[in-house]
Amino acid sequence: MFFKKENIILSVMFFSFFSIHDFWFINPTYYFILILLCMTWIKVSTETKFNEFSVALFLMASIFFISQIFALYLTYNSVILGNVLNVKTFIIFVISILYGCVINEFYDKNVINRQRIYGVLSKFIIIFFLIELLLRIYNGNLDNTWLYAFKASQLYFDSNFASLVLLSFFMLYLFLYNKKVYRDKYILIILFVFILFTFSRAAIATSIISYIIFFNHKTYRKKAIFSFVLYMVTFITLCVMYVIFKDSFIGFDGSFNSKFYIVKAAIGVFERESIGNVIFGIGLGNFEDITGIFAHNIFVTFIVETGIVGTLTFLIFIIYTCIKTKLNSLYILLPMVICGLSLFGSYSPYIFSILAIIVMETNAHE
Repeated sequence: MFFKKENIILSVMFFSFFSIHDFWFINPTYYFILILLCMTWIKVSTETKFNEFSVALFLMASIFFISQIFALYLTYNSVILGNVLNVKTFIIFVISILYGCVINEFYDKNVINRQRIYGVLSKFIIIFFLIELLLRIYNGNLDNTWLYAFKASQLYFDSNFASLVLLSFFMLYLFLYNKKVYRDKYILIILFVFILFTFSRAAIATSIISYIIFFNHKTYRKKAIFSFVLYMVTFITLCVMYVIFKDSFIGFDGSFNSKFYIVKAAIGVFERESIGNVIFGIGLGNFEDITGIFAHNIFVTFIVETGIVGTLTFLIFIIYTCIKTKLNSLYILLPMVICGLSLFGSYSPYIFSILAIIVMETNAHE
């Protein structure tokens, strides 16, 4: 029967990464996600006791929804954006947040069932991303350099977005392996090989760094915190060098240099914004319409597009999950931040569904 918890959770995890980007005008997976969210709402509405983590996700989604309405109103009426209005991006981000509630509400307490779910899920991931890779190879453009010849993806916007999903599931299965919930080293190897074939240097480097940090579950906490502090100090230093001292990294790598050009463009947007836009942001997805370049950077996405309200809300949520999971949530959050210097997408149900699994597995272990 489909409505067994096991089947629902498996469907949720499948649709958290399933994507057909080049499908008419809208990704069909949005419809399936909305159906799963409606099922969750029906289940929750019939219960008298609410799950704490679901409440946290719902509150965050509500704050983002309301604050983004204000952001779009302010931006629409400003001279910055004129009549262009991006509504879709913030809606799919709110849906991504709520997607974690589905995992939370239909979580199966039977460890044997969960192990079976993780096993079947790993096979779905392998089949899907093998198809994604073969399509990229088939439609490759050999006129480009080897690094960019096979970047165009029919299932995602490009292979960089595929690498974010693969990196996230790589960290999920590393967490499950370390917690002795689902110990399959071969899925880790296969996922890493898929990451290599996305040719995303940021994802490849992040997966190697993350494995070094997290391969020993007993010692990862100190290494993770130290790595995060070192990363932030390095990033801020490079931003200062680029913006204030006018240093350029174009000679080192053009793609790397572009990430700091985006930071500089973000500062320019801030200089033109009203106080209202500083508080609520310019609206998710509007950075490209203003500056002519996609935000890419996770810090620019949150600080500029969601403003002070959105940034603080997300930071509070991160702190909450770190406390609730005894820092186990860093398995997904730290790689997301490190790789986020290069790319971050607002459509990210896989992040919140994986976070929900980490929360649930931590609770079950405790």
